[in-house]
Amino acid sequence: AEELLKTGINLSKIYQSMYEKTIQSLKNQAYVLSHFSLTPHGVCYYLLPIEVQEELKITTEQGKENVNLFSNISGINAWCSITQDVDKKEPCWRISIRSKEKDISGVAAKWGGGGHKQASGAKIKDLSELDAFLKDLDDLFA
Repeated sequence: AEELLKTGINLSKIYQSMYEKTIQSLKNQAYVLSHFSLTPHGVCYYLLPIEVQEELKITTEQGKENVNLFSNISGINAWCSITQDVDKKEPCWRISIRSKEKDISGVAAKWGGGGHKQASGAKIKDLSELDAFLKDLDDLFA
């Protein structure tokens, strides 16, 4: 560290460039934190319909960026972003799933996705499938 400081490197500027957020990202986080739901066994999720994405000026991909806001909250076992994708080929709701400990990849695979034990993705055709998806995920923690 001492050698780096001797080079004249600006650590403050590096830190800022790594961790500084925009006002827009703060607004996005505020929306997520005020619109999440929790299942009986600690599955936390938020929905981002296309209208909200337009209001927040975010893309479908950006919709999942705040999923880890819930990663260190006591009582939350898994957390999901559920983002509407209006892709003309296959409109659906894309689900980004994270888990503290349990393997969620089986639930993701059942719902047309896949991934890793604690970080997976899935999709549902429309919100009529949401309760069934949430039940499958919630049952892992029962």
